[in-house]
Amino acid sequence: ELQRARGHSLTIWLNESGILLASRKYTEKHANHQAALAELMSKGATVLICHYCMQQFDVEASDLLPGFKIGSPELIGNALFKDGTKTLSW
Repeated sequence: ELQRARGHSLTIWLNESGILLASRKYTEKHANHQAALAELMSKGATVLICHYCMQQFDVEASDLLPGFKIGSPELIGNALFKDGTKTLSW
């Protein structure tokens, strides 16, 4: 909240098994994570999903919950690699 109030945008990149957090197929298992991501998106965060990871984990675009965006080179580049962007990973 504090960083957003300072004008910093938030983009979350889900890859590998992290993409399961965006799938309706895994709502029962990941309900808390999905709720947290939905709340962040409702406040302006962007959540991008790795297209290739979707294929690897058999997740279809129609499986994605509302608000999640399938990553493309343009979306990823615009969100993650613009001047002044800070990246955290864990």
